[in-house]
Amino acid sequence: MFVVISAHGQTPGTRQAALEQKIEDLQSDIEFIGEGEGLISPLNQLGGAYSSLGKFDEAAEAYQRTLKLSEKVHGKQHPQVAHFLNELALVLVFQGKFEKGEAMHRKALAIRKELHGEVHLQVAQSLNNLAQALANQRKYAKTEAIQRETLAMHKRLFGEEHSQVAGPLVKLAYILDKQEADQHFERAFAIWERVFGEGHASTAYALIGFAESQQKRGNHAKAKPLAERALAIREKALPPGHLDLSDTLETLAEIHIGLGDPKEAKRYASR
Repeated sequence: MFVVISAHGQTPGTRQAALEQKIEDLQSDIEFIGEGEGLISPLNQLGGAYSSLGKFDEAAEAYQRTLKLSEKVHGKQHPQVAHFLNELALVLVFQGKFEKGEAMHRKALAIRKELHGEVHLQVAQSLNNLAQALANQRKYAKTEAIQRETLAMHKRLFGEEHSQVAGPLVKLAYILDKQEADQHFERAFAIWERVFGEGHASTAYALIGFAESQQKRGNHAKAKPLAERALAIREKALPPGHLDLSDTLETLAEIHIGLGDPKEAKRYASR
């Protein structure tokens, strides 16, 4: 019998119980503190715990309280305010409130640019999150423009061949349905393979993106070995039942349908 283990060495059930206990403890702390600046940290932690449990309504409420209090204590142009705007925006996106999430990300971005200048890691983080909110609204032209800006910023901050550049390469590639996408996936794979080694889970992220890009264009024969290689890496690097493994198997099933091999597609789909 296989047991899925989280990144922290806990089973999902154990982790949920720990988070629920943490929420209970934090609520007691918040009640004890009552009001004032001392509430900021426990409210922030409460939002994170609720978000980890998928309780996004409760998380949003906690982050809204945290943001309001932080603005009162520090003013609206403060790094902590930008951080809480970012956290609230992420939760709003998870709730499907994409336009509100976009607006919050834009506020966080404006503060970070004002505080840190145009080229800074936190500015790049806000740009990346803004791009995701735009993509969820199918604003692909705007998403592409933001992702290109994010990629350029990572190159300036870290250099052309740094592992931090590979992630933005893949995210940009995912929204490009053309040859340029292939070049970005290949380059990201090469960077991660050089930095982390051939069997690292990050390399599979680039490979499966490359495979899906080929599949969408009907290049099923080219997509197949890429997806198979990604699966082999993920089977070694990830625990059984991991979501990324399921997604890879699903991609391989779809590829085999495209190849006219329903028997093999069924084999992957049933695993």
